[in-house]
Amino acid sequence: MPTEEKLKFEDMLLNIKVIDSNDKVRRLVDCIESEFQELVSKITEYNQDGEITIKLKLKCDKKTKNGIDVYGEVTKKSPRGIPKNSLYRDARTNGLYFDNPDQMKLFTNNVENLHKEERESESC
Repeated sequence: MPTEEKLKFEDMLLNIKVIDSNDKVRRLVDCIESEFQELVSKITEYNQDGEITIKLKLKCDKKTKNGIDVYGEVTKKSPRGIPKNSLYRDARTNGLYFDNPDQMKLFTNNVENLHKEERESESC
């Protein structure tokens, strides 16, 4: 008669099913890996902190009183990007501008004239 070995934590990781952040049923170990990869990607993209929480809940089975129900949950807090809206302030006028008012503009008149000439030639 074969004897069964006691389960190790690693065995549970490989066999417990959880629902990931995309509402897909996965093995716990696969869910942890994918959430980890996504989090690392966001951390490097935004250069901010994040965290992963792995929660295992062990409950006594009320029916058999001999079993244990195991529930796993993996959540992550990803950093969020903050859109950069660069505006320039002109101390002389106390106004805000999308472009630096002290920066010289190259070819603005020439480009505007080219567009104007193109429109005129198309209308003919």
